[in-house]
Amino acid sequence: MRLFLALLCVSVAWSADEKPKDLKAKPVDDKEDKEKPKDKVDDTKAIVGTWKLVSLDLGPKIPAALPPGWGDIEYVFDDKGNAVMNASKDAKIKQIQGKAGKFTLSPKAKLKTMEIEFNKDSTMKSLYELDGDNLRLCLKQEPNADYPKVFAPDMENKTLVFILQRSTKDDMKDK
Repeated sequence: MRLFLALLCVSVAWSADEKPKDLKAKPVDDKEDKEKPKDKVDDTKAIVGTWKLVSLDLGPKIPAALPPGWGDIEYVFDDKGNAVMNASKDAKIKQIQGKAGKFTLSPKAKLKTMEIEFNKDSTMKSLYELDGDNLRLCLKQEPNADYPKVFAPDMENKTLVFILQRSTKDDMKDK
């Protein structure tokens, strides 16, 4: 019996060293790695630029026309995490003119979040969707409010959606 077990162990060990005849090692092809599609562009890089408010989404029963002066609202994001909100001198919302802060994005969450800290006492928290030259921000109207629970306008909870488009070079010449 011992002889049988010893032969069985030697046989198993010997066969483990043998490579199957029908499997061949494939050469490594660096070209395959280069041709694989890259991951989506990082949102912190894609958001850099000037974004102009083009409309508001206040809900299905409320007209989405921009109030006077709101069409001049812009958000400017740079690659160092700085954000500036601007409005025209004629806008009734002059309190945002030149308001600057630091922004952070959390793009990997189920609902992507953006936070702009203007100072220690003033933070704007929003959900965001970024698709090429279109940016949607869902935020509450109250200062220092927490993130909205869903990405949808809700006037009961004072939540609205800003729809912004990336400004082109032609847009910038007009200023």
